[in-house]
Amino acid sequence: MQMTRQSSSKPNKKDVTAIADILTKFGEVTGFKTKFGKSSVIPIRCQGVDLDEVLCAFPARRAHFPTKYLGLLLSNTRLRRIDFQPLINKAVSKLTVWNGKNINHAGMSTLVKAVLTSQSVYCLTSLTAPKSTLKEIDNLRKSFLWAGSEKLTGGKCKVNWPHSIRPSDSGGLGILHLGKFARALRLRWLWKDWEGEGTILNNPDLPCDITGRLLFATATSITIGDDMRAFWSSAWLQGQRPQDIAPNIFQISKNKNKSIYEGMQNKAWIRDIDMRHTSFSPQHFMENVQLWNALSHIELHPDREDNIVWKFNLNGKFTTGSAYHAQFIGATVTNFNCLI
Repeated sequence: MQMTRQSSSKPNKKDVTAIADILTKFGEVTGFKTKFGKSSVIPIRCQGVDLDEVLCAFPARRAHFPTKYLGLLLSNTRLRRIDFQPLINKAVSKLTVWNGKNINHAGMSTLVKAVLTSQSVYCLTSLTAPKSTLKEIDNLRKSFLWAGSEKLTGGKCKVNWPHSIRPSDSGGLGILHLGKFARALRLRWLWKDWEGEGTILNNPDLPCDITGRLLFATATSITIGDDMRAFWSSAWLQGQRPQDIAPNIFQISKNKNKSIYEGMQNKAWIRDIDMRHTSFSPQHFMENVQLWNALSHIELHPDREDNIVWKFNLNGKFTTGSAYHAQFIGATVTNFNCLI
């Protein structure tokens, strides 16, 4: 079971009663009392359990997935398009109270940037929305920008949408590209991991897609020092994990838990490969060569701490803005925004 305070217990009455007692006594001692009326209990894999009996001593309502926590959807399964419908409904509710006839294009642009765009950012920081959801939000933003409260027709669009959502120094109108900005926001998870601010971020289920991880690998320069991350499961080779480069070799490795330093020391990762494994094939040999080549230029500096540099910022530190603008490299650069 899991509660909104992110506590968990086994599905038995003793544990649930103990948690309720701990929360009550903690509130009495510190003054931070739990509002059980605003708390919830979510059973997970409790088939065959008498929940009425187990939860009778816990004065909180019973809930189920998907649910909201700090305004974000939580689910034990993949979120569907319908789960993001409230995000679209929120944008529609704003449009119904705006009278586009009384607002000029500058005002419409400001409302699109400051309201319709910004209200989606919080959700997109942590969750990967379907492309169809982003497209529907874009349609709402485009419609209000060029037609206000009227029906949008092609003749009313002064600038096509792909150009509208470019930065102004790239010839656009400076309206955020939701997909690219969401990717830039989520890259911070990877940056925090390399800065040592978290360990859970190595989890491959993080909302960072392959494109985002490749961008991160391209945009960073990493020096491995006294790193104790896992050799096989950490993305330390140009943003890739060794187990992704050589999945078959990973399967027949006799030690999958070595750190980077242990694996690289005297090429110990090679000695861990079970060459006599019954599944050994030419594919294993090819992957072994690929991994060897990828590791050949890596130098460890055990006398130093790990170092990571973000290439798109002068101080070498990650910023969401620089990650966003990096995705427009190659677009035509103009100074029209400064001249006008």
